[in-house]
Amino acid sequence: MLDYRSEGAGRAKQMNYRSEICFISCFGANDLNAEGIRRAGYDIFTPYKGNSFFFRVLREIHFRLHLPFERIWYNKKLSCGNRMIIVFDALQRVKYLKWLRKRYAENRIILFYNNPVRNTISPTSAVRAYCEPVSCDREDCANYRLKHVRGYYFEDLRMPEANFEYDVFYIGRDKGRADMLFDYQKKFAEVGLTTELYITAPRRFQFWKKKDFYRPLIPYREVLKKTACARAILSIKNGAQNGITIRVFESVFNRKKLITDDRTIRDTDLYHENNIFILGEDDIKNLPDFLNKPWEEIDSEVLNGYGFESFIYNILTDGT
Repeated sequence: MLDYRSEGAGRAKQMNYRSEICFISCFGANDLNAEGIRRAGYDIFTPYKGNSFFFRVLREIHFRLHLPFERIWYNKKLSCGNRMIIVFDALQRVKYLKWLRKRYAENRIILFYNNPVRNTISPTSAVRAYCEPVSCDREDCANYRLKHVRGYYFEDLRMPEANFEYDVFYIGRDKGRADMLFDYQKKFAEVGLTTELYITAPRRFQFWKKKDFYRPLIPYREVLKKTACARAILSIKNGAQNGITIRVFESVFNRKKLITDDRTIRDTDLYHENNIFILGEDDIKNLPDFLNKPWEEIDSEVLNGYGFESFIYNILTDGT
């Protein structure tokens, strides 16, 4: 079992890195990550200007056609000073990283892969020339020689108290998972369980691929409210990162049962058979009994190791 407990989690709680680190990330209104980073007391900047729908489309066309003067879209109001810069991978471009490196020649710049490499910017030699790539995906770390850091969850994101309306709840983008999800919904019904599926389009603006069962995107606080109404969270790995995902964090930080097809979760310090049911290994016939078992408490030091300050500490040190 991978044991992530260390003095690092405790030290991270005691140290203040807010004056030493800032973040760059593409984010919109009510963005979970941006809100959490600000609540933690850190500065976060958007890399690009023009983040309304209209200007985002124009910017995307400009980028995809490789038109000149790409930097007209860059946010020049960055105020990073001499701090370390952590850049999230989503929508990043090599040209932007080159511009950022030139602007902050003496700063340490980290490119954090919060998404699978296959879905985002590739960690080429050009990228490595401008920043240090790190990832929370162990498979990507092995395949692309990236430093590994644990993913994180903002500990203050708690589900409200609610009455159960369904046994199992899934929320997430399609990403080719819809048929599998409907199949599991049918299998769960055969053992007497109700399943609520909240499936959204693979990408925010894919109007041309809209399906009848797609649901609108909702703020993360609404996600927590809906999840609170279920006895268990369903997490399907297909198309997702190879690592501890946000559904796993929602489960362990909110004491909510988890049903997942990710067998690697068994090898982490978050796993307990009372809390996590592994599809493909555990018998679905036993799923009702699993939901009735009491929650097994997880050591607070283990949970602290997955907090945001521990993530910062791991980036500053040797990762995990």
